[in-house]
This record gives sequence, C-alpha cells and structure tokens, in this order.
Amino acid sequence: MRVPLSFIFASVILTPILVFAQNSEITPEELYSGGPEAPIIQSSTNPDPDRWYKSAQVEFNWELPADVTAVAVDISTSSLQEPMQPHRPPVDSVTFTAADLSEGVNYIVVQFRNFEKWGMIAERTLNIDNTPPSAPVIEVSQLDKEGGVMIQLTAGDELSGLSHFELTFGDRQSKRLDVAEASRGHLLTLTPGQAYRLQVTAYDRAGNSSDSALMIWPMSYKGPSAMISTIADEPASFLVTLLTFLLTLMFGYLIYERLRYARALAALRRETSDVHNQLIRIFTALREEIYDQIRGISKKSRLTKGEKQAVDGLNQALAVSESLLEKEVKDVKKLLAE
Repeated sequence: MRVPLSFIFASVILTPILVFAQNSEITPEELYSGGPEAPIIQSSTNPDPDRWYKSAQVEFNWELPADVTAVAVDISTSSLQEPMQPHRPPVDSVTFTAADLSEGVNYIVVQFRNFEKWGMIAERTLNIDNTPPSAPVIEVSQLDKEGGVMIQLTAGDELSGLSHFELTFGDRQSKRLDVAEASRGHLLTLTPGQAYRLQVTAYDRAGNSSDSALMIWPMSYKGPSAMISTIADEPASFLVTLLTFLLTLMFGYLIYERLRYARALAALRRETSDVHNQLIRIFTALREEIYDQIRGISKKSRLTKGEKQAVDGLNQALAVSESLLEKEVKDVKKLLAE
C-alpha cells in the first residue's frame, strides 16, 4: 500500500521541508523536482478525452521510462487527486471495467516514481453517459394543400447533450437532422390523403438514443386553417387507430339509423294523414246516409215507440262514433309529432 504524500510530509524528518514549501509557496514542478516527468496518457478504446462515451471496458497506456521503479494509477470523479494505487514492478497500461466508471466526468491520474522520489502527476478526463435522452416530442403542422408538412422536434439530455435526430417516414431513406434544424422545423412533401408512419430517433453525444413515432395523414383542403390528422403511434398506436375506426363506423351507423327513422316516420305520418282523410270521407258518407234514413222515417205522421227509439239510438251512436274517431286520430297525430 502506497503511503500518502501528505503523511510523508507530516513526518518529523520532512517537517522543515514542508514548512519551507508552505512559506515559499512551492510549485508542483519544484515539489517533484528530481522525480520522473508526468506520463502522457493515451487510450486505444477512448482516444478523444473531450468526447462522451458509454460505459464499457476502457484501457489506458503510457510510455514507461527506463528509470521508473513504480507507477501509481487511480480513477475518481474529482480533479487534482493524487493516485493511491501503486504498481511494483511498474506497468505501462491499466484497464477499467464498466463497474469502475461513474456517469459524468471521470479523472484518470497516473504518476511515475524513480529511485529517488515520485514525479509529476498526469491527469486525463473520461466522459461517461449511459442515460438516453428524453423521448422526442414531435410537432406536425400542414402548410399547404399540396402536402407540405412542417416537422418540429425537441428532446433533452442532461449529461452529454443532444447530438442529432434521425427522421424516417414511409419507405423513404432516413434523414439526419441537427438539433438547430430540428428545432426550427423540417419541411416534408407528402401525398395528401395518404397515411405515413413518422419515426423519430433522438441521439445524445454518447450514442444513447430514444424513439417516438406518429401516424400522420396530410389532408387536402381549401382554406389556410386546415389541420393535419395525427395519431400517437407509441406505445398504443394500433389500439388508438382501431378505436378511431370503430367510433367512425358507429357514428356513421347512428346517422344512417337516424335518417332511416326520419324517413320511416315521415312515411308513417303521410299514411296516417291519408287514413284520417279517408276515414273522414267514409264516416261523412255513412253519416249522411244514416241521416237520410232518419229524415225519411221522421216524415211519418206517427212513429211507433220502437221506431222512435231506433231514431234516437242512431243519432246518439253517430255522435259517439264521430267523437271517438276524432279523438283517436288526434292521439295518433300527437304521438307521431313527438
């Protein structure tokens, strides 16, 4: 186990040197004078220290001078740390697994030692991002009746930041959009009345991705205020499409039944009116015929008791029949009018 440099400085032997260094504000070059130069850290797996990567096994290496007797290597999430893991005999490379890495900025520090002392410390950054960006938000607006559609895309990524979007629709080749263009809006020309599946993938600078999709129907229209029809495709596009189709069928069926009922009701009203008129004519003819018979009987100078009762009964029957007929016709008309 390597003894921390601060502990060595705290020893009795080096106390005067430490006091002198504090009083003189000694520089790192002066402090490590006589030790090896700081190594140049390279990596075949993560060659660019400014780039963002996903967690994976990483390897770092350096040239090992002939006078180096030990190498200290460490990784942390804080800068300007002294490495505390010495290797004797010295090694010229080190490997870290994904479990050794933290999301965000990691710092790899390497220090050489010769026979006299430890030398300057080298530091290199390793940027790790394993979290995909937020799902892309797709905004669609139709610009004209020729199928001009404006697509605007937004997403977010807290660590490495957004890199670009990939836009795929129908059977066309996917198109790469940078973040600025996607935010301003990208113009597509689609065939009005035809359905398209719009697939959008957002990528961050580490290569993580997230997807969203829409089904869109550019509409033919005459005015500038026409809207484009969109249905979310993730995660329940088929269910939404099916429900929309069923609701459309149900609405159409209700309209059909309403119209059929209205036509049947109109026909029934006409038939009722015809029956009413026909009954009135028949009843009027019968009533006139009966009145003629009553008048013929009434012309006799003397009526028998039976004849008089018959005449009175006919008059009463006519009055009751006429009243009942009118009442039933009015009830039927009222029922049909509701």
